[in-house]
Amino acid sequence: MAEELEDKNTQARIKNYLASIYNYQSQFDLSIKYYKEALTLVRELNFKPGISAILANLGDSYLSLKKYDSAIIYQQRALKIKKELGDMIGTGRVYNNLGNVFYLIKSLAKS
Repeated sequence: MAEELEDKNTQARIKNYLASIYNYQSQFDLSIKYYKEALTLVRELNFKPGISAILANLGDSYLSLKKYDSAIIYQQRALKIKKELGDMIGTGRVYNNLGNVFYLIKSLAKS
């Protein structure tokens, strides 16, 4: 229905929810697919809180796949937007996510 109504906001939310479900089920490739589709939509809407949230979610999915470079890239992109928005809670969460990645790759000083 959201597609028929061309409601990009609702489409993005649904795709984000689907991605989260796939992530929870450890179906990370599907999770990434739907996060990227949601990201495209929120970028079209220029909805920065949504963009930063989905970037962080993508980083988490890549972390689960042990694709650490990708996890760092997406988390850093999310961090930049969280800071621009003045989202202190979101910034803290992304720093925590980055700390986890750096810990796992044994980059303890960065962690």
